[in-house]
Amino acid sequence: MLWRVWLLAILGATLLTTAWMFVERRLHVTTLFAAGLWSWCYVTTDGLELFKSGSTRAVDVGAFSWLLLGFALLSFVAFAGSVLGFYPPEHEQELSEQSLNRSQTNSSRSR
Repeated sequence: MLWRVWLLAILGATLLTTAWMFVERRLHVTTLFAAGLWSWCYVTTDGLELFKSGSTRAVDVGAFSWLLLGFALLSFVAFAGSVLGFYPPEHEQELSEQSLNRSQTNSSRSR
């Protein structure tokens, strides 16, 4: 596996993870694809090669592969939580709406 392709896969997994963490739309799709990409990156760490000036050499990722596994597991847990209805929590959305309403009420009182 070429190093650049692997880095592009990590970039895609990072974008998908950011999407399901902060945007919270289409959770089933983004969490599943993020988990798949993180898992694929974790599995392919042993065969990484860097192509430079006509020759290839192996790239050692080391402990970074455990971070990849952690993100894969986190994405799988988020997928399972979204399927079972635990993620995103409903009360957090209600609390943010209440705090927004309070801040709007306080700003109108001060005028």
